[in-house]
Amino acid sequence: LGFSFHDDYPVFESIIDANDNWDFCMIQHNFMDQDYQAGNKGLVYAAGKGMGVVIMEPLRGGSLVGKIPKEIIALYDSAPIKRSPADWAFRWVYNHPAVTMVLSGMNNEDHIRENIRIASESLPNGLSEQELSIIENVRDTYQKLMRVGCTGCAYCMPCPAGINIPSAFKNLNNYYMFGK
Repeated sequence: LGFSFHDDYPVFESIIDANDNWDFCMIQHNFMDQDYQAGNKGLVYAAGKGMGVVIMEPLRGGSLVGKIPKEIIALYDSAPIKRSPADWAFRWVYNHPAVTMVLSGMNNEDHIRENIRIASESLPNGLSEQELSIIENVRDTYQKLMRVGCTGCAYCMPCPAGINIPSAFKNLNNYYMFGK
């Protein structure tokens, strides 16, 4: 018995505490959304209750691996270990001992192979302090570049005024991240 969660942390805790029979929960978790919805705190809380924790959106809907701002590429390029943005993002998730399973959308066989390779190489607490610092710098840089912390989930849709809110926020962020 489990549930997928899409609300604020206090609600997450109350759902878990309302039933002693939960086997698992599914939460959004990635290096950008550490404090969003259930976040790190919820991950640890659920695991502490003996629940499995399934991670959705480890690549934040693909936004952490698609077109990458030059400032972020420079940070990744400065790392002594060369990895793809997907590799960095997945390893950050797998670094958390409370993670039971990671879900990821994949568009082709190369994505499948890369995801399998990363999962087979990654271990809980497997990232060094230097690697964690690189990811923290990437997150901080994204936060400085983005104007709106929209995840693109579209829970705000449909808009009663007919505005495609996620698209508007994406365009605003892209303007500041890429000058377009």
